[in-house]
Amino acid sequence: MDEYQREYTVSVGERPWGEYIVLLNGDDHKVKEITVNPGHAIHRIANHGDTDLIFIEIQTGDYFGEDDIERLEDDYARG
Repeated sequence: MDEYQREYTVSVGERPWGEYIVLLNGDDHKVKEITVNPGHAIHRIANHGDTDLIFIEIQTGDYFGEDDIERLEDDYARG
C-alpha cells in the first residue's frame, strides 16, 4: 500500500459490544474511534448510560494486529 492509500484508508470493525473506525494508520501509530453500545464493556470500560460511549484510542509501536490480545474474561464467548 502506498503512502497515500495508507493515510486515507479507513476501516470499520463491528464487534458484539459496538464498533471501531480506524481514523489514521501510520507505520508507528494507529488512531481508532471506538463506540461502545449502551450496556456493554470493552477493555473493561463499561457504558452504564443510555447512549453510546465514544472515545479515541491511540496505539504506538510497530505491530497493530489483534492476534496478540489477551482477554482476562470474555463476555462475548470469543475464542
